[in-house]
Amino acid sequence: MELIPERVMIFGTFDVFHPGHRHFVEQALAEGKQLYIVVARDATVLRFKDKVRHPETERMQALRDVFPNATVLLGDLEDPMAHVRLHRPEKI
Repeated sequence: MELIPERVMIFGTFDVFHPGHRHFVEQALAEGKQLYIVVARDATVLRFKDKVRHPETERMQALRDVFPNATVLLGDLEDPMAHVRLHRPEKI
């Protein structure tokens, strides 16, 4: 019998929320009892993409609106693993 993880954590920019993002989050929701979604900071997005289409606050709110039972967090610029240490997910 496989135990369902208590806490699952995913990371992403979610700059233009599309069906692939929805599928990704829904799959993560199905993997555990509590989902933590860590949204990349604007500065992080700029390091990987040409521009930020939607500010971090809008991206976070969009995820909260679509997935109200998930805990949506803003990434940590100083320490990318801060949320992992704090929330101790069983699955990432």
